[in-house]
Amino acid sequence: MQKIDRFLEFFLEHIDDPRISVFKKIKYGHRYYHITFFIDEDPNRNSQSGHFQYRDNLEIIFDNRNSCIEVHGGEYNNPLIIEDKELLKKWCDILEPIVSNNLENKVVDIFEKTLNECYNKNLHRELQMKKIFKEDESL
Repeated sequence: MQKIDRFLEFFLEHIDDPRISVFKKIKYGHRYYHITFFIDEDPNRNSQSGHFQYRDNLEIIFDNRNSCIEVHGGEYNNPLIIEDKELLKKWCDILEPIVSNNLENKVVDIFEKTLNECYNKNLHRELQMKKIFKEDESL
């Protein structure tokens, strides 16, 4: 399990890499943490135009319901299951502050981007005006 732990530490050291995604889901009253590494491809490589190419990725799921860690990816069709409660608890404790960090600003950012994507921008303009004139300090 030490090799797996070191591998996870390596991902944590590179958490700002755009290919790495960390998120949390709650399902059936239990927390699930996900670390996904999206495999990139050479941008200079000629791709087949108009054809969708399946891109594989590596996904590690920390499953608190079943007390296990699932590893998906590579050439394995089925997930590899690691049943190590200590490793699971250690990494869930590490990942919780990462996914919870700056949560309020992330939610506000989602709202603002959504309003900005609308064709009719009246709500987005009204929100921006409120921010400028500080009518609502919570915005």
